[in-house]
Amino acid sequence: MPLAPSVRSKIAIEKSPAVMTTPATYRQPRGLQIFLTLVGILFVSGIGFLITITIGRVQGEEFSPQSFFVREFHYYRLPYFQTRITGTTLPNPAGSLACPTTISSHLTAGIGTNVRWDLADYQFQGGKLVRNDASILLTYLEEPGSDEWEEWTTDKPQLAKILWPAVQDLAIQHCYFAIPELMDAAKGSGSPAELQSSIRSISLRAAELAAQGFENSKDSKKASEIAVWGLKHGRSSILQTLAGSASSSQSSISVETQGEVEAFK
Repeated sequence: MPLAPSVRSKIAIEKSPAVMTTPATYRQPRGLQIFLTLVGILFVSGIGFLITITIGRVQGEEFSPQSFFVREFHYYRLPYFQTRITGTTLPNPAGSLACPTTISSHLTAGIGTNVRWDLADYQFQGGKLVRNDASILLTYLEEPGSDEWEEWTTDKPQLAKILWPAVQDLAIQHCYFAIPELMDAAKGSGSPAELQSSIRSISLRAAELAAQGFENSKDSKKASEIAVWGLKHGRSSILQTLAGSASSSQSSISVETQGEVEAFK
């Protein structure tokens, strides 16, 4: 006997799978999303800042051969990337005298001249101290044992007034490497004439090495300046060549420049 339509509908409904109601998707308020994003950015930036000031500081010391002053500097870089993120800070831009007045009174170039600052040393935060050329002279002026040269200067004023201007000349001409030899020669000198002879020979050799170094680095102007200074201490075919080549190069540049000016007119 066929089932009534109402019964068939009831059976079909009972056999059909249950209908699942999908809940509405929850969304955070837009203001909360922005707040959490800003908190995340600030957190990451704070961690980066702490790392930078902890291991990103670079500090060191500079020396002026004209004034015999030293000054400290520091800046910050991104750790592991070696990228500077700040300028150089100089707590005392003018610096302070690196030697006792007993020595500085014999210097010939003063603060009124064009002051140049040479790197003496530098150190990455937590790293080893790296020394540069100027530190060679500072070992005789600042470090333990430097009192010896103050006493020597006081005890031997006739030799001191010859030695220290020569030391300063070597430093100004980027010849720091020759200073130890000169200091040893001063200790062994028994007269001003003997010390003067040592100064001439040491300065001449130092000028040849320094001038050749700058020439190899394509700095002919500086090589020429050192060569001219070196020739004041004696004869040298090397220095004569370097002094002349720079002058010829400068003349050639002047002629080319003049031609460009004439063509422009």
